[in-house]
Amino acid sequence: MAPCGLLLSECVPPPLVSVRASGLDELIRQRVREGTLYVGCSAGSIVAGQSISTAFWKGWDDPAVVKADWSQPHAVRALGLVDASVFPHYASTWAGLVARRKGELDHTLITLEEEHGMYVSGVRMHGETASLLSRDQQHAAAHIPTIHSGQ
Repeated sequence: MAPCGLLLSECVPPPLVSVRASGLDELIRQRVREGTLYVGCSAGSIVAGQSISTAFWKGWDDPAVVKADWSQPHAVRALGLVDASVFPHYASTWAGLVARRKGELDHTLITLEEEHGMYVSGVRMHGETASLLSRDQQHAAAHIPTIHSGQ
């Protein structure tokens, strides 16, 4: 069994800057490539994606707490563990915001509602993201149980 890595965070900018400065970002990527399980909740799911820019969309995370030019692509680059960006805590109240802002990304956006999640195994995403898969991948994913707490 592979060791489990866990990254939890209340807000994205400070932890991500620290992860980069310490070199932990490269270690996380290496360990995930070697089979370590990465679990990201809330901001941890955002950090696993391609960009952390989604963290700023709701106004919950204050980018000013870290001195950086967040308009620069390198500043908002996340760990890149999945080929998408993640918008956790999605609800219908955020639909307009997501519709307006998702065009700013040059890759797929995954929205995750409360009590929902996804898991990635190799190149296949499962759970709430099954619609992002090809038909063959959807068929394969349909035979893998997905558990949503509270559902």
